[in-house]
Amino acid sequence: MPITKKHKEIVNSILEEVSPKQEDKKILSDIQKEVLKKIKLPDTTPKIGGSGAKNTWLKNTHDIDIYVKFNYSKYKDKSNKLSDLLHKSLKKSFSKVIRIHGSRDYFQISHKGYTLEIVPILAITKPEQSKNITDFSIFHVKYVTDKIKKNPRLADEIRVSKVFARANRFYGAESHIGGFSGYVLELLVSKYGSFLKFATAVSKWESNTIIGNKKEAEELNWAKKQSPLILIDPVQPERNAAAALSKQQYKNIISICKKFINSPKPEHFELQPVDINKLQKKGNLTIIEAKPLTAKRDVAGAKALKAFEFLVKHLAPFEVTDSFFDYDDKTATYYISTKKTEIPKEYTHLGPPLEFKKEIVAFKKANKNVKIDKKQNRVYAIRKTKNPDLNSYIKDLLIQKEVSERIKDIFLMC
Repeated sequence: MPITKKHKEIVNSILEEVSPKQEDKKILSDIQKEVLKKIKLPDTTPKIGGSGAKNTWLKNTHDIDIYVKFNYSKYKDKSNKLSDLLHKSLKKSFSKVIRIHGSRDYFQISHKGYTLEIVPILAITKPEQSKNITDFSIFHVKYVTDKIKKNPRLADEIRVSKVFARANRFYGAESHIGGFSGYVLELLVSKYGSFLKFATAVSKWESNTIIGNKKEAEELNWAKKQSPLILIDPVQPERNAAAALSKQQYKNIISICKKFINSPKPEHFELQPVDINKLQKKGNLTIIEAKPLTAKRDVAGAKALKAFEFLVKHLAPFEVTDSFFDYDDKTATYYISTKKTEIPKEYTHLGPPLEFKKEIVAFKKANKNVKIDKKQNRVYAIRKTKNPDLNSYIKDLLIQKEVSERIKDIFLMC
């Protein structure tokens, strides 16, 4: 379907809502300057990064990315010390500094209603000088910034793509999202030239897509080629920028883009509630709400997802027909539909084959009324199911360490 007047009207309407006005820019600029002045560490240069540096941030944004560039000649052999040095310095200027573990630890600070993410990097001038993947960040910023300088309209097109991605739950490369990072969105919109061209192209993607030099894609190592989308990073050709994209999200993104291109609606840019009715039609619906155990966003989301996966896996006896994981940095919500609400009160527990005499003795000590299965030539016992009904079964799962050590304040609705 070709791009229509309605497509353009919707995009322009979204832009009007999310584009920062002059007063918004002034407020953010003042906060950025104030924060930069508070970062005082010899032989370093603090610099605004992320969407603030690229001018792709959204109105009412409250996130600021800052890179602290360490002098290369002085610190090139102390790459593993940068986080410690920065941490010590930040604690002198800010009351609460949260250290977040990564390939190189970085820091999260709350300041006047803004969330600051402060990342230590080496001030490299060419890619081969990097000691850590985070050192490339400044090149990513420069690449996108240069694209926007050549085509200023791109900044707004990227803004629209971010709203679209967030509304449809695929914004973020974190493991609990498995979607597009901001950088991937910027690369894709820059390649296609606009949000509408991007959405049109994505709607036509097939089971696997390669964007960039095909030879470089072939030379990627095995791990970087597992994503259904291979997007060669123009700054680091040996890297698949979309390596974190999950297969499920890939299908989801294509489907969403098709829906928007075929029938454009403003609702495509609005976060929609989970379709409870659809999940209820697939079986008995259980909803579980919980809080993360840590304030570290990436870590909290990953832990919440692990707990969700544990629950879905161990509810297999009740025949899971559908499941959905939703996370908003403050609350994890699990939706799990099952075919059954009860399982048999007894089950057959198989023991060792008859030739294993010592093992059979131990089996008989652990079980009552042991019998012989002549067809399988082994012993077995009939055991009682601990929690045959769904509600009590889930409650028992929720106190297992695989769940209780990852989420808290759990609220169960069966």
